[in-house]
Amino acid sequence: MSPSTRATSSPDLDSRPPAGLGRGLSVLLVAAVLAVYAPAQLHEFVNYDDPDYVTENRHVRTGISLENVRWAMTTGHAANWHPLTWISHMLDCELFGLDATGHHWTNVVIQLERSGGGGAGDRRTPRALPDRSALAPVPADAAMSRAPRGGNPC
Repeated sequence: MSPSTRATSSPDLDSRPPAGLGRGLSVLLVAAVLAVYAPAQLHEFVNYDDPDYVTENRHVRTGISLENVRWAMTTGHAANWHPLTWISHMLDCELFGLDATGHHWTNVVIQLERSGGGGAGDRRTPRALPDRSALAPVPADAAMSRAPRGGNPC
């Protein structure tokens, strides 16, 4: 290999599996996650931290507004500062109201994207294969709670 070839060759791209393999595994991962988490659509909100985060939170329940986004950017409500979590819950309330099914499915979609199921076979993305952590067991509090949004779904 000449010095000029060595400088332009990327070891990350050379060591990746074929794109078709990544796409196929992504499809399998999406199907598995949907099968595992489909029962969540039957669940309601729980009285763990859903009242703080959604069901009894005036700012979240009333959806996205300038006042509510300002609140999300400045509040320490529920002992946390996480404006994107608040705004995503507001968006869920805009879209689904207080129907827990829509909120649960949002978490499933977030989990799929975090695990690489949304485009993992695309060579332009940093990850070449989907991450099986999408099917990892979740702690009971994370499984029942709306709050985490960065953790596992439902």
